[in-house]
Amino acid sequence: MNLEQHRMKAAWDVATAIEPKHWDAWWSAAMSFGANVQRCGLLQSVVFLLRDHKDVADLLTGAVRDHLVDRKMLDEAARERPLLDALRAMDGDRHMLVTREVLALSIWIRRATQAEDLRREAAAPPQP
Repeated sequence: MNLEQHRMKAAWDVATAIEPKHWDAWWSAAMSFGANVQRCGLLQSVVFLLRDHKDVADLLTGAVRDHLVDRKMLDEAARERPLLDALRAMDGDRHMLVTREVLALSIWIRRATQAEDLRREAAAPPQP
């Protein structure tokens, strides 16, 4: 698989695993995450997720963290700790590279969320 395919798979796997009761919170978090990273930076965006989207923050940050570990941008030990801790331990150059990768991944998370939303709408019984 190439890098874009890895990003797509990571995004699709997490978007399709969201429970229906958390879907609205997931939608909000997934749709705004990339823009928040661009506007505020990666660390602040992760903190915003943890503060504003408690129901889905662990799912989104876990997916990002696992993708970064799979891409060898974080060491394997990072899989066992929160993304925020791994990010705070980075030097500036690595942080910049990781931010770029997270921005690219966030595009796929947004696309996968939109596709899953359409799939769920189509599978839902018609409303009277």
